[in-house]
Amino acid sequence: LRPAQTAREIQHYSQRYMDVVDLEANEIRTVSVRYGINKDYPWLRMLGAAFRDGQIQPIRSSVDVIESHELVLTLDGLVESTPFVERMKVILRTLESAYAVPVDVEFTLEFKGSARKPELIIHLLQCRPQSSHEQGQRVEIPAQVHEQDVLFTANNLIPNGVVERLRYIVYVDPHQYSRLAPPSEKLEVARAVGRLNRALEGERFILVGPGRWGSSNLDLGVKVTYADVFNTKMMVELGYDHGTGAPEVSYGTH
Repeated sequence: LRPAQTAREIQHYSQRYMDVVDLEANEIRTVSVRYGINKDYPWLRMLGAAFRDGQIQPIRSSVDVIESHELVLTLDGLVESTPFVERMKVILRTLESAYAVPVDVEFTLEFKGSARKPELIIHLLQCRPQSSHEQGQRVEIPAQVHEQDVLFTANNLIPNGVVERLRYIVYVDPHQYSRLAPPSEKLEVARAVGRLNRALEGERFILVGPGRWGSSNLDLGVKVTYADVFNTKMMVELGYDHGTGAPEVSYGTH
C-alpha cells in the first residue's frame, strides 16, 4: 500500500536515484532516475507516470511524449497491466510451502518483447525465512563449561537457531587461510570443502570458516558454490581480523 495519497505527495516521495552498471566505465554508478530511465525506454509506461498540472497521469503508449522533468516512478503500469503480482504470489506461496514459514525475497525483473505487450521474466536472487516470536525458543546454555570443552564462542550478533545431534565440524582456520598467497591455493580450499560435503552426505555437520561463505573475493571468504555446501546443517562465518581489516559477514543474508 502506498502511504502517499495526493498527486503531489506521490511525486514528492517517489524514487529519485538508481544504481546502474556503467558498461563503458566498468563501474557501478548512482544516477538520477530521469537519466537512467529516459523517455526512449521501450517499457517506460510500465514503470512511470507523468506529473502534469498537479496530476499523476499514466503514460498511455510509446508515442506519448513525456519530458524528463515530468517522469515519476510509480510502477503503476507494472502492477495494473501485467501478471507481475499474480506471479509473485505464486512464487511466495511456493517458497512458503517449502520453508514452512513466510519468506523475504530479492529478485530482478526483466522486460522482453514489444512495448505494447511486454514479456516479464522474474529472476529470483535469494530468499530467507522470516523469523517470528513464536518460532524463537529460549535455549539454556550451561553456566559452567570447562574451557577444554568449548569449541568456539561468539560475543556479537548470533541469529536464532538450534541444530542438534551434530557429529562433525568442518573448520577452515581463518589465520591459515589468510596466509595462503596464491589464489589457486584458496580455490583449492573451496574444492576441499566440496569434497567433504559429498563425503559427509547423510551426516549431521556444520561449516565454520572465515568471512563470507561463497564470496567471489577470495580474500573475503571461501569461494564455495551451493554444490559444495548443500549437505551442511549450519554455516558459521567468522569475522576475523587478518591485518587489513575484518571482512563483513553476511549475517545469513545468502
